[in-house]
Amino acid sequence: MSEGERHEPLLQRLVAAIVASVDGPAIDAALAHARASTSTPASTSTSTSDLASRLLLVDLLDDDILGAKTGDRPYPLRLLFTLLGEDLTGAGFDLACALNVFFRVEMDDEAKMRLGVETSRLYYRFVRDRANDPGLVSVLSPLVASLLSGQLERLRFESVDHQKIFDSALHERAADSDGGSAAIREPLTFLCRVSATGMVRARATVRT
Repeated sequence: MSEGERHEPLLQRLVAAIVASVDGPAIDAALAHARASTSTPASTSTSTSDLASRLLLVDLLDDDILGAKTGDRPYPLRLLFTLLGEDLTGAGFDLACALNVFFRVEMDDEAKMRLGVETSRLYYRFVRDRANDPGLVSVLSPLVASLLSGQLERLRFESVDHQKIFDSALHERAADSDGGSAAIREPLTFLCRVSATGMVRARATVRT
């Protein structure tokens, strides 16, 4: 069993605990108030709007993402956070919670990398549920990987959406994969490399 496999159940429980610890009804109320803010006095909507904005990382994201227009390279990231803001339930709520911990909590590269892998798993689950556009996802995934990589000092994430053939040096099969097939049906997590050497630090989980 690899080190990644030993850590994976613990990290999944960690992400689940993080999600469970967030006050879901309070977030739902905040989003409802934020959406109605155009018709609500500022004095009654400021705090709830701020809560929703923080959950969607508005205070951390660069202006080139928040203000991206169609055709701009970061535009798919803006679409991702727009989708999150439209319905922060289920997979979207889980992803928003994981992203907040990833970007807001200080931890060493190893711990952040492991959390990042689980965050990428939640990202793929969310875009399968909501985006329903393989073309968009193939463009979006490298941008999300790069965004997460910006929080690491010695490691970097890579998407493997463009890879169609299973390679045991880069990929590991999900439990429900067809072990006799070399064709990748879908990626489930990002790949992680050591920035300085290109060595694979964590293989991408894929379904074959």
